[in-house]
Amino acid sequence: MLYANPVHFYVRQSEALWWENKALIADFLGANSHELVLIKNATQGVNTILSSIQLPKGSRVLTTNHAYGACSKALIHFAKKNGWEIDTAQIPFPIESEDQVVEAILATIQKDTKLLMIDHITSATGIIFPIKKIADALKNTGVKILVDGAHAPGMIDLNIDDLAIDYYTGNLHKWCFMPNGAAFLWVKESNQSEIFPLQISHFHDGPLTNEKERWAAQFFWLGTEDNTQWYCFKEADAFVKQHVQGGWSGMREQNRAKMLQGKEILTKALNLPAPAPENMLGYLFMLPLGIELQKPNAHNFNFFSPLQQRLYHQHGIEMPVYPFLCGGKPTWCIRISAQLYNDISQYEYLAEVMREEIKFYKIYFTI
Repeated sequence: MLYANPVHFYVRQSEALWWENKALIADFLGANSHELVLIKNATQGVNTILSSIQLPKGSRVLTTNHAYGACSKALIHFAKKNGWEIDTAQIPFPIESEDQVVEAILATIQKDTKLLMIDHITSATGIIFPIKKIADALKNTGVKILVDGAHAPGMIDLNIDDLAIDYYTGNLHKWCFMPNGAAFLWVKESNQSEIFPLQISHFHDGPLTNEKERWAAQFFWLGTEDNTQWYCFKEADAFVKQHVQGGWSGMREQNRAKMLQGKEILTKALNLPAPAPENMLGYLFMLPLGIELQKPNAHNFNFFSPLQQRLYHQHGIEMPVYPFLCGGKPTWCIRISAQLYNDISQYEYLAEVMREEIKFYKIYFTI
């Protein structure tokens, strides 16, 4: 579509496609179209908010120990640049209830706290945080809430308008069957006057037939890029509705049931307790192996643990293996997920392999 005739696509087609798909995606997410724009990924959404938001020097910004690494680094960068102080709520893991999340956040709030950046579904631990409960608890504090919902669209039934938050960003390429680079940013209308795209371009102040969409329009044309991934929502939606019994809700039920069954298989095989209640899990599940990391500095973004390498090269299993603070100690963990194409036999195979591999952990984990 794009490369057959770039001029035709960019000049005659792309703008209409952007507005059309933006409206469809907003409806799918329970949001108003004029409060939502299409972007590349959730990290870009977090950076957009942090680069624009106006907080006085000395303001405190709050995050959690479960925050996604890239977003934590963005927060550190903008805090240093703008003179903010960062506080980190220590949410326990393993975790027993949603109340522990709310209590940890409330215990860390200070009088100068102006912003909370929090995951909806944590990337590392796969925990669904109770965003609505958190928003209700912070209702009269003056703290604005930025939700990193990278994994939420498709995994849970989202209704952003009901969350009572200020900013929400999420990916559509993780669980919504859209190509890489498909994501969105939602900004409550009353906050839009201070939020701008990372690039200012042609539509910054152009004429519009719908004045209500003026803020959103700034995000349409940021340069000559291939943004065709944004225009695939109709196809993704049709695929789920036509090929999955029960459509989106049916997919969520199937995947969650599969993940919970896989969790039972693994915890039983490895004799390990489940680290979270089932009501806080979607399609992701992190299982601490009970093995402490001997040299914490060995871990970085591009680091592969020896166990992850062995699982891939010896057994054909691709699965994240990384450390996380469990009970205050850096502990090796594995993360399991479930999608339509997965089969229970795969989790049974993983359990069989892990039962043998874990016996030799002293070789793998004394790095």
